[in-house]
Amino acid sequence: MQISLLGLFILSYALAIYHRRSPQVHSPYMACTALSLIDPIFARLFFIYPGVDFPLSQVLTYGLMAGILIGLAVCDGKHRLPVFLHMLPMFVVVQIPTVFLYELPWWRSFALWYGRLPLP
Repeated sequence: MQISLLGLFILSYALAIYHRRSPQVHSPYMACTALSLIDPIFARLFFIYPGVDFPLSQVLTYGLMAGILIGLAVCDGKHRLPVFLHMLPMFVVVQIPTVFLYELPWWRSFALWYGRLPLP
């Protein structure tokens, strides 16, 4: 999941830099770079303080990201290109595998193998 969020961060940043001369397009893409950080931050906060664990923490963070994207798209209205509405499906596509992937036996085997790798 974190690698896919890194991909969203890089994509958002690359599009923001590509559109750096157009503030109406550049700034929403930069906002999307910050949205990719919501899951790692809030999943830990939800676990540490109220004790919400996976998969509910993922549902909450995904809902938060989608809600923010939709809210920004509504507030943005016709002032800018629909960047937030274009980024919403990308966030959803990245998040969908997390909902069912952890239950697959081959994924569990891979996760256990990866967890046993020695630290550098």
